[in-house]
Amino acid sequence: GGKASSTSAPSSATAPAARNLAIADLHKAADAFKLDIGHLDRPAAMLALYKHAEGALPPDAAAKCVHERLLKRLAANRGAWSDEALQALLVEVLSSVAAEHKAAGGVAGAVALVLGQRLVAAASHGAACAIADALPGDMKDVRSVAAGAGVAMRTACTRLDPSSASCVLLHTHGIEEQSARRSAVHAESGRPRAGAVALLQAGIKDSTDATKAAA
Repeated sequence: GGKASSTSAPSSATAPAARNLAIADLHKAADAFKLDIGHLDRPAAMLALYKHAEGALPPDAAAKCVHERLLKRLAANRGAWSDEALQALLVEVLSSVAAEHKAAGGVAGAVALVLGQRLVAAASHGAACAIADALPGDMKDVRSVAAGAGVAMRTACTRLDPSSASCVLLHTHGIEEQSARRSAVHAESGRPRAGAVALLQAGIKDSTDATKAAA
């Protein structure tokens, strides 16, 4: 497991581009900030995809500061982190960062933490996080973890099965099952860029269909 793929649907020429962030080893990242998170399970990783939304924190700003704030909070509490506490942490950090930047729309996008065999995710403004599990015959089973519908963050915590977890998928505008399966095959084969393209193509189709429906 441990693979990831993320992408964003097409945006208008005036909207800031979405930003993604992948930290494969949070312990090494913490060392860079002179923080100690040795009490957290390994592997420890963070994936994030920040999108443009009206009133929300700009993607560039989110990509620069959310992970550092998360690491500081994780380092400050040396005790055990429950599933509920980790979900609350994501909401707290994302809300406080948005408040400091006076972004009434919060932080738009999806953030996922992998801590040992746990995946903790938060999503808002239509973004989503999903897991693709490997099945016999090179098939994939896609499970939605968190999907945001508005400004409020939707959070979830689920267990990862090391024997079957293939990859974690993030998308700014929801995840369509068939494209997610194709993306997972690419990511598992060491082609994350091709996996992102598979998700992006679904986003283009969805956008085109929506335009036709509105016409």
